This record gives sequence, structure tokens and C-alpha cells, in this order.
Amino acid sequence: MNQTPNYVVSLPPGLIYQQLTKENLIDFSQTNQGITITSCLIALGLLAIIPDGKKGQLATGYWGGKKEKKAARKKAQEQMANLSRNSVALYVGTPEDIQKRQEQEWIKQGKLKKQRKPEAFNWFKPAAESLYLPDAQRGIAAIGASGSGKSFSVCDPLIRSSLDQGFPTIIYDFKYPAQAKRAVGYALKRGYKVHIFAPGFPESDVCNPLDLLKDEEDAIAAGQIAQVINRNTDLTGGKASGDKFFEDAGDSLVEGIFLLTKAVGTLVENQRYCDIMTAQAILSLPDLVSRLEFASQEKLNVWTTRPLSQIISIKESEKTVAGIIGIAQRTFQKFLKKDFMGAFCGKTTLPLDLEGKQLIVFGLDRNNRDIV
Repeated sequence: MNQTPNYVVSLPPGLIYQQLTKENLIDFSQTNQGITITSCLIALGLLAIIPDGKKGQLATGYWGGKKEKKAARKKAQEQMANLSRNSVALYVGTPEDIQKRQEQEWIKQGKLKKQRKPEAFNWFKPAAESLYLPDAQRGIAAIGASGSGKSFSVCDPLIRSSLDQGFPTIIYDFKYPAQAKRAVGYALKRGYKVHIFAPGFPESDVCNPLDLLKDEEDAIAAGQIAQVINRNTDLTGGKASGDKFFEDAGDSLVEGIFLLTKAVGTLVENQRYCDIMTAQAILSLPDLVSRLEFASQEKLNVWTTRPLSQIISIKESEKTVAGIIGIAQRTFQKFLKKDFMGAFCGKTTLPLDLEGKQLIVFGLDRNNRDIV
């Protein structure tokens, strides 16, 4: 039986490479195969560069043990020894050294009597083990179902730890005054000055938006306030399909009304009239545009009336003027409630800058939260 012999051909090293490199790559790239390969390479490059719209991995998480707690305690104690607003450490469960230091301060101030013998049941007994949370300025999330005890077990202890260290603190009490009642007394005993802003409650401080204006020529602040109020009272979240011209013209009119209200206080030499109610009363005057035109020519500063020039220039178009005034009226509707006006009219008593031991509680009336 005949068998076909098998031959093994051995090529010299580098021969294949030399033959490939001698090919004319330019000519090959002009062929159909070359164009296809080049297109695929370009597509792969674009896919590698262009994001696919999916969020990448932001962080990892795992259950912390003794090692992590020890590291957190070490860093937190370093931050607590050098207090800074940009490097904050909080804790759940008052550490023993902080509790002793606080008791010594209370004894010196006469707020606590010195105990000769320790009581069997000590109300001020420190926690058996504190949970330290370093770098709290980055944010802390307490996750859990409604009624699971987030406020009692996490939020309240963190607030107390902030007050223990003397940080200026702001509390948003969604269930006012439930959380405020637990924090205010604690803060007062530590020497804090407490302010409460809760529209609809008699204990609320006053925050008059017009007090943020330096004078009747402060158009920048007036425009900023007008836009902030409009954006925050827009229940559609900016998705309303209204006319952009009327929206901008309404903001400009509100800006001018704010400056005009400030000018009224200057003209009568009494700032008691510089509030939201006066601004709304001016906006509701009959024949408003003619009044604004006359005032701009006779008594008002040119920089005060500058934002009003648009509506004055279109005074002949009654429907357009009515539409702009209607949009501007919307800005004041949320404030014009009998129970709320006391929190926005008068001299501002709410501090705008927090320094030292100050606590501000923003309270929300749950029964009227959609209106507030």
C-alpha cells in the first residue's frame, strides 16, 4: 500500500515578518478588506472612549469589625482634639471623658451639684461603648423603614454630639416639634442660643426676605431673591410648558417691586413697611403700569426703576401686561396666609451667619406641609 510521505518545512526565523512588512499597507488599506478592518478598529476605539451611560462603580462597602471601629475611634479622637468645621467627628453614645468634662463645667456654672457619692442609678452615665463617625462633614445616611428608630438611635445622638463639641448646628425637624423638644433643652444647658423658624407656629423667628437687600438700588440681590422664590414655589419642578417671555418678565417685575418696596421705606423714613405684604399691595394696585411710570419720572432712582422698564414699555398691550402681573402675583401667593405672614414680615431675627454656639431649628407643620 502506497503512503504519501509527510514533509516538514522549516522557515528561517524572521522570514514571515520580513514578508509581511514588505507588503504595501497603503494599497491594502484601499481594498474592501482593508477598509472593513480599519472601520472595525475605529469603531472599537470609539466604543472604548464613549461612555455607555451606565454609572461605574463608585464605592465598595462591607460590615465593619473591631479593626474598622478602632481606626475610626483613633481618627475621630484626633479630629475632636482639633475642632474644625472642615474636619468633624461625631459619635453615638457619649464618651466618658467628654461626659466628665461637661459635668465639671456644669458644676462650675452652678447647673449641677457636686455629688459626694455616686448614685445607684446615674442619669448621666456614659455609654459602655461609643461608636465614632469621623469625617462627618462628608455626610451620614441613616437608612431604615418608617418607625424603625432612626431618629432615636442615630439622628438624636449625632445632634447631641455636635452640641457637646460646640458646633453651630441646624436641625430640620420634619415632625416639628417632636425632635426639637429633645434637642432644644440639651442645647440650652450647653450655653447655646436657640432660634426656631417654623411658619405657622407662634414661637417662630422672623425672616424677612427684603432685609437681604442693602438698599433700593440692590438689583442683584432683588433679582436673586425673586428667582429663588419662583423656582421654589414652582410645583412642576421647572417642567411647566409656559411662555418663557412671560416667565422672565414676571421675574423682572417681582425684582422691580422688591426694589420699589425698599424705596418706600426710604421715602417715608420707616423700614417697617419693607416686607412681603407691602410688595403684594403695590402689585395689586389698579392701573399699576401708569403709576410705575409716573413714580419713575418723579421720585424714584433710575436704578430702582430699571427692572420695571420692560412692563412700562408695553403698557399699551393690556393682555400682555395682565399676563405678566398674574405671573408675578404667583410669587406672593404662598406667603399670603394669615398664619404664615408673621414669619416673613417685620425685622429679621433669624441669624443669617452662624458663629459659635447657635442652634437653628427649621420646623415643618406636618398638617400643612404641602402649603409650607
